[in-house]
Amino acid sequence: MRHGVALESRLDISSDIKEGRLIEIKLGGWQVAPYPLYLICPERRLIDPLFNAVKDYLIDCVQNVLA
Repeated sequence: MRHGVALESRLDISSDIKEGRLIEIKLGGWQVAPYPLYLICPERRLIDPLFNAVKDYLIDCVQNVLA
């Protein structure tokens, strides 16, 4: 078994934490600031119902991964 400490995105490792392959440790008084996740559209006028459906789907997926 290998040991180490890493700073990783929760989106990248959430399944490993849930399956027990990784454990989360809390370092007292130390916390990483959250960072935004962006969905980019070339032009605002191109935002249509399909784009909004994809956006809503991605938001749900990310929230489920982080739950």
